[in-house]
Amino acid sequence: MTQDWIVIPCAAAVIASAMSAGLFYTFSDFQIRAMRLATLSAGVEVMQNINREIMRSGTIVVLWGSLALSVLLGLYAVLVLSGPAVLPLSLGAALFILGVWGVSVAFNIPMNMRLAGLEHTSTKAAAYWAVYVSRWNFWNHVRSATAILAAICFLIGGLMLA
Repeated sequence: MTQDWIVIPCAAAVIASAMSAGLFYTFSDFQIRAMRLATLSAGVEVMQNINREIMRSGTIVVLWGSLALSVLLGLYAVLVLSGPAVLPLSLGAALFILGVWGVSVAFNIPMNMRLAGLEHTSTKAAAYWAVYVSRWNFWNHVRSATAILAAICFLIGGLMLA
């Protein structure tokens, strides 16, 4: 049975996941490198500002929306669907939930909170910054890769249902 209505949330999940992947990729590709090239205190201060401002931006809506779509599509795939679309939709959901949100909650956000608690001109910030950018960027690569893989899975699942 064709379930045309589900194609719309699948398309939204593709777009939202791909937007999330793009956001993470830009940080991994050049924004963190640019902050490393700035003076140490400037790099720390800019990242602290970014971490504060993202919470008041449209980006956070996309990230929360992607999470909601992933949960809903994953549950729908596992509880309601049968057939080949179950695998890509449930895999896409797992990738986004665990690979983006799980990594964010376990690694990136705690690191951001620790950085936020440091005076950007302090020796503690200077000592933490080198560790922060390396570890944070590694986990950000993971978020970028899992978000784009989730988008691909949602695309495949949506096309199977169309």
